[in-house]
Amino acid sequence: MNSTIHYFDALAKLEAGSPLPPYTLLTTTPCRISLLWSIRDYWREKLVFKPALKKTVVGVHVRRGDIIHVLKRHYGKKQLLPPAYYHSAFNYYRQRFGGEVIFVILTQKSERDWCRKFLSSVYGDVIVMDDNASGEQDVVQLSMFQHLIYSHGTFGLWGILQSDAQTVVYPDKASDAGLKRYSHHIAFDFIRDKVPGTQFVTVTF
Repeated sequence: MNSTIHYFDALAKLEAGSPLPPYTLLTTTPCRISLLWSIRDYWREKLVFKPALKKTVVGVHVRRGDIIHVLKRHYGKKQLLPPAYYHSAFNYYRQRFGGEVIFVILTQKSERDWCRKFLSSVYGDVIVMDDNASGEQDVVQLSMFQHLIYSHGTFGLWGILQSDAQTVVYPDKASDAGLKRYSHHIAFDFIRDKVPGTQFVTVTF
């Protein structure tokens, strides 16, 4: 902290056109909402967050658990997307947003340890949600993200359908040698150029 100044003294200096030194501590700051609100545009101009503090938040739905049995019943196989897929998707967004990104993983309670071990243990920008939310609440949370990473199943699909997603990442067909892509992935291939406002991006792994 470089200096300390009384709030009203600081206001007078700024109104007189004198800038405050960087990292100045304002003391006795009033909390009168009417006053703060009336000049909020002024303070929003003067108090600007550092770019490093502004992150793009990407929603990640990791579908595992009982879907293995569904995939075996419908496709005759038990292949789930490996950690390499998610890391490839992470790297796409990191490169796109210059590293200023945070990934929020939503998954079943039983799969959170797997996510921590294979997805968030290495990087500090990956967070596994542990809020004990219901399935309905998870869908609502997914729908609030503008950028998403899709894995398997209709649960994540409904989160995308309910959202105003700008970007949806899913597996590229070049990575399908292990038959890890399923009907929704193939459907995305078909609609990717037909959905205005949403960019469908594939990644290899």
